[in-house]
Amino acid sequence: MKPGDLNQMFEQIVDNAKKKTKENISGIEDDKVTAHSQPYHYHTSEEAGDSGESDQDYHDGPWVLTFDNFLSSKECDILISLGDQLGRTRSLAGDKYSSSRTSSHVWCTESCDLHPTVREIIQRISKVTGVPEVNFEHIQLLKYEEGQFYKTHHDYISEHRNMPKGVRILTMFFYLNDVEDGGGTRFRKLDHLTFTPQKGMALLWPSVLDENPHSIDQRTSHEAMPVLKGKKYAANLWLHIRDFRSAFDKGCM
Repeated sequence: MKPGDLNQMFEQIVDNAKKKTKENISGIEDDKVTAHSQPYHYHTSEEAGDSGESDQDYHDGPWVLTFDNFLSSKECDILISLGDQLGRTRSLAGDKYSSSRTSSHVWCTESCDLHPTVREIIQRISKVTGVPEVNFEHIQLLKYEEGQFYKTHHDYISEHRNMPKGVRILTMFFYLNDVEDGGGTRFRKLDHLTFTPQKGMALLWPSVLDENPHSIDQRTSHEAMPVLKGKKYAANLWLHIRDFRSAFDKGCM
């Protein structure tokens, strides 16, 4: 990945969504892609016409997209069930337990990773982002009980820079159920941009700078707000700049 590629990827996703061709988005009926933050004024050729100008609003910030129905209701239920079957344990913050993160999770590896629904989701994400599947970590299946949270943090891990897999460049986060109250995702450095859990919705944002895809974009630090009522089921998927799966298989983590 070279400078400029991230912006090009996000622009392509948004432009494809505006063409309203389902095969160019998630393949789920009634999917909707929204850019809640973007780094500069951009336009599609259709909107700009011959003048090269557009009347779009300007959003100053890193890309943050939502896909309203990236996962079907059935797919969400299957991911929750897989997490239940595997058994979630207390989540780590980095490589240790911390009072800043109180959720539980399990990694969808081995037979879980080979589940037909998981394979279909992974292939869909690769098609949307253009990132090869070998660069994907395994899906992390999450559960937040009432009162649980993950305080402000960043998904970028600097130690990855000199590893074969390279750094995490993108986060894709999925809400697997509707939460009764609370449990939103908040970006404090983006004017407190906050998303309310909605079953099937996915968020996509970069962890790195477009002009230097090996360096952290501090603006995309975020938090999982406390669940005030009910439970929250979700899933994380992190995409790396280089081949993650081969490094994982060789134990080069």
